[in-house]
Amino acid sequence: MRKKFLLLIYLLGLYLFPQSASANCNFKTGNYINHINNPKSIELIDIKIPNSKAYNLNMIKILLSESINIPPILRKKFSAIIKVKYSFGNCEYKGKIWQNGDWRDHIKYNNGLPVRSLNVRLNEGNIINAIKFKLLLPETRNGYNEILGVLIAKRFGIISPETFQVPVSVNNNKIIMIFQEDSQKEMLERNKRREGPIFEGDERGFWSNDIDKDMVPDFNLAKIINKNWSLTGENAFYITLNAYSHINNHLAYKITPFYDMNLERSALMDDFHFFLLAMNGFHASVEHNRKYFYNTVDKKFEPIYYDGDLKLEKLNEEYLLLDEWENNYLKNLGFYKEYKSPYKNEFLDNDFVKNLENEFKDKVISYGKKEKKFFNNSIKSVHENIILLKNSIKSLNKSILDNLDITRQIKQGRISFLKKAKNSDKVLILDAFNQNNIDKDLSKTNPINNREREIFIKKLTNSSNQNRYLFLPEFKNFINNRELISKEINSDNIYFLYSNDIDLNIDQKNKEIFIKQLSSNAWILIKGVSLDGWQINFNGIFDQFNKESISNQERINLHGLTGCLNIYDSYLKNISIEIDGGSCEDSLNVVNSSGSIKKINVKNAFQDGIDIDFSKLTIDHIKVNYAGNDCLDVSAGDYKIEYSEFSNCRDKSLSVGEKSTINLNNTFINDSEIGIAVKDYSIINIRNANIKDTKICISAFQKKQEFGGSKAKLNNFVCDGEFISDNNSIINYNNEF
Repeated sequence: MRKKFLLLIYLLGLYLFPQSASANCNFKTGNYINHINNPKSIELIDIKIPNSKAYNLNMIKILLSESINIPPILRKKFSAIIKVKYSFGNCEYKGKIWQNGDWRDHIKYNNGLPVRSLNVRLNEGNIINAIKFKLLLPETRNGYNEILGVLIAKRFGIISPETFQVPVSVNNNKIIMIFQEDSQKEMLERNKRREGPIFEGDERGFWSNDIDKDMVPDFNLAKIINKNWSLTGENAFYITLNAYSHINNHLAYKITPFYDMNLERSALMDDFHFFLLAMNGFHASVEHNRKYFYNTVDKKFEPIYYDGDLKLEKLNEEYLLLDEWENNYLKNLGFYKEYKSPYKNEFLDNDFVKNLENEFKDKVISYGKKEKKFFNNSIKSVHENIILLKNSIKSLNKSILDNLDITRQIKQGRISFLKKAKNSDKVLILDAFNQNNIDKDLSKTNPINNREREIFIKKLTNSSNQNRYLFLPEFKNFINNRELISKEINSDNIYFLYSNDIDLNIDQKNKEIFIKQLSSNAWILIKGVSLDGWQINFNGIFDQFNKESISNQERINLHGLTGCLNIYDSYLKNISIEIDGGSCEDSLNVVNSSGSIKKINVKNAFQDGIDIDFSKLTIDHIKVNYAGNDCLDVSAGDYKIEYSEFSNCRDKSLSVGEKSTINLNNTFINDSEIGIAVKDYSIINIRNANIKDTKICISAFQKKQEFGGSKAKLNNFVCDGEFISDNNSIINYNNEF
């Protein structure tokens, strides 16, 4: 009965939801997966505001306002119809638009009519995977400087938003604008990061008269952008609290060098500051202009490039004068003479420069002599700036602050901040939760229920300038961790981190690793290593006939991990993995890894047998026998599997999603709810498949708003069940490839 019910729900969702989504475009998105994700394919973004009278009146009020900035009260939202014209068809979506920007440079006249930078939120569909994005007047981001600067930032490993030039029409007023996605889940995934807390400088009250202007800089700490992630579960909530506590205490201390959760100086932030200087991006070095991503696995804050006001031209050496403290950016950003920039001679590498130029061509509408000259001059200037900065840093007298007591300094900074906050009745500090006049300690030992968590996060993200709540508890860890154990194999540079309820044994001579799960929520992480020729054996806990024996665990643990056995950011070569059991969301989770795997054998998985994300892997042999959910789930990567065998998968034998490409040879599936599901801009090529006792052989569809349809190519595919595709997706039979 349960199997029939689940299948009915799946079919209803497949037939109803994707059908309505696909009606937005006059073509199958699955037929244009590569083209629709290329900015060059966009001929025009045409925006129509039905209530144009109110929209124009709002713009007039902004223009007539006596305020030097754009008053927040006038940034009203308007319903809009957003039509995207591609070279191969059109899509039309409903959405909201509103004024973007703080200053009046975000409004100008075009063809005698006022136009403005806009925030756009699509209620349906997406543009280049973005649901929420900005359409910016080019002058507000220095035109080509922003586009090329973002590409360089990505090349340097900095999280950066998709940014490109695009023709836009707003109520028939045409203009060239800069498209830039917002800092949301889609941006993180594009940059190969799993979702975690995103923070930005808190500007509430910055542009308002509600708070004494002399005190405004003192109250701009950080606020969370993606509050919904923090409410996905208790573990996500406490991860968010931990990150929130650290970053706000750090900002209250007002020390420029950034210190991570372990209170070690952040190399990522130092490198980001170096990048900003090399690009003349001083604007993004100001606290309230910053954005941060908290990487839950690495336990580190990563900078997000945003609004650097980049100028890719020769750096003014006056900024680096050693005898002027106030205007000396090197000193103000906390550089020290021992600092070593990670940026070598990239701009002397012909392949690096050529690939960068090709990427730049794809992000601008036209590429002629003007753009070529800009590109060459910019590359030369940035390269010279890097050399200048390196030489200037070597000349610094200031050494790294080895003896600085950061913990004491942060505590003193908090005390000083609280004293200032007492002088304002509009700034309220939260360090405990008050519900029905009862103070609750924010800790795992005194858990907060779902409703309380929602109210608490809502207070912190309230956009009103009245009663600004700031989260500034005493500097402490809100997560009461079990003891964690770390171990290394020095000869092979293999690093393990695991909970104390894992039994780990290593046979270095025979290159075998033996892992045993002693409790249902035990886990182990192998991170940042090169594994060559190793055999990993994992013995987990799970009784498929008594699921209640396993506690009701969340999808992620307190370290942001979903797997019992986790392999993260690693290079794999000719390894083998054997897993029996596993009581986590995934028995095996592989993230951000590449290389080759000889064999994976999984049986008796509580939920997913294998989950692989953001990776590029070739796998010779996979066998999964019984998984409480999917046997194999891959996303956001490039995969090739020579032989695969799946049986007793309670949901899907193989799930392929989020812009993945997978090639399968010799696939055998038996007794599963669904054989193969391919979705969300993914492409699957299957040669030689035999599927038995499975109701749905293959389904191709769009699941998430930020993606589109999918494509399946089948050759010698044997199955007696159903073949299902929505209006966005394609299944090609007997296709040679």
